[in-house]
This record gives sequence, structure tokens and C-alpha cells, in this order.
Amino acid sequence: MAGGFQVGMEDDVNGPAVPYYWVALSAKMPPSGVTADVEMISVNLTGPETASAGVPFTISGGPSLRNNGPAASVVVDTTFSPSFPPGCTATTGAHTVQNTTLTVGLITSLSRAWNVTCSVGGQHTFTLNVTVAIDPAESFTDPNLGNNSGSDTHVTQVN
Repeated sequence: MAGGFQVGMEDDVNGPAVPYYWVALSAKMPPSGVTADVEMISVNLTGPETASAGVPFTISGGPSLRNNGPAASVVVDTTFSPSFPPGCTATTGAHTVQNTTLTVGLITSLSRAWNVTCSVGGQHTFTLNVTVAIDPAESFTDPNLGNNSGSDTHVTQVN
């Protein structure tokens, strides 16, 4: 009965009762107070320099992220929030990428794309805001929330 507790006996109609056990396994949780400084190094948004009104085109972008430690790795969730100018629509909007593992000291890049159609001509400025947060299932805290967001813009001339 090493490592467990006898919980009861299971009756077996065709034979003798069989004991069953519940075994507690210790989870390897970091000690309280362990931190992981998640940093958004940059955000990049790209798209065409020119496009035609009424014709779909693609804009894409995303962040470069880093875990500055001291935790060896941490799982994060990253939210992409694009902003489209008046007269332009996209097939999708905000999106959250969940459960990305960041290893201390290494840069991890994420990217998403949006199909956009603009109905009117002119210079159109697109913006991508990105935020990153330690996943709620993690027991780490981020000591510097001031470096967890970023944004970039891109201008497309629509004719």
C-alpha cells in the first residue's frame, strides 16, 4: 500500500472482493513567489503597399516574445487585436493564441494573418495591438507587466 490509501472494496460478483486504492502523486509546482518576466520585444505588421478597392488582400503580423526568467519556462497566452480603418473589413478580428511555452532567454515569434477588403480608396492605416500574459493555469507571477504589450501600424494605399 506504499504511496496510497485504501479507499474501499469493490464487490466482484464472480469472485472475491478486490481492494482499490487512491494514490496521491506530488505535482512539481514551483514554489510560491517564483516569477517569470515575460517581455514583448517587438510587434511587426506587414501588408501590401497598394491594393484595389473591393479586392481582398492580406495583412499579417505578430510579436516577438521572450521569457527573461528567472523561471526556466513559462506558458503564456497572446492576444492579437487588429484595428481596421473605416471602409475596410476583415474576415476575422481579435484572436488569442493560448499555451505558448517561452523558454528563458530565447525569442519566440508568433504570427497571424487577416484577409481585408477596403471599399473606398485612399491611404488606410492598419494597427495591430498585441498583449501577452502568463496563462492562468501557471503559478508564476510576472514582476513587470509594463513590458507585456506592443503595437505596430501599416499603411496601404487603396486605389
